[in-house]
Amino acid sequence: MTGSAAKAAVLLAVATALASCGALSEDTALNIFVAPGKFDIVSCTDIETRAAGARYRLKELDALMAKSAQGPGGEFVNVIAYRNEHLQTRGDIRLLAEAAAHKGCAGQSVWSSGRSVF
Repeated sequence: MTGSAAKAAVLLAVATALASCGALSEDTALNIFVAPGKFDIVSCTDIETRAAGARYRLKELDALMAKSAQGPGGEFVNVIAYRNEHLQTRGDIRLLAEAAAHKGCAGQSVWSSGRSVF
């Protein structure tokens, strides 16, 4: 195989791999990047702290992705640089909410403001 043929084969393989990553549904991708029960042993206080940090990071990633999408090849950059972390962060937020609801944390109650009065 000549040098240019080998380069073409590598580029084809990379393009195929990237195309298959983009074909994943959001739910499937979220399930791949999260571990069920990851936050089951975390206290309610820690759940809220981690959820706040994850929501902040998700806003940062959204801003970075929006900025990079404006330039040429921005969607490619988003897939390579940000998509996996974005999906993992969204999955963590979902798992944190499920763990908080399962534990009955005050912040998840519809009857509570999540603030202490004593």
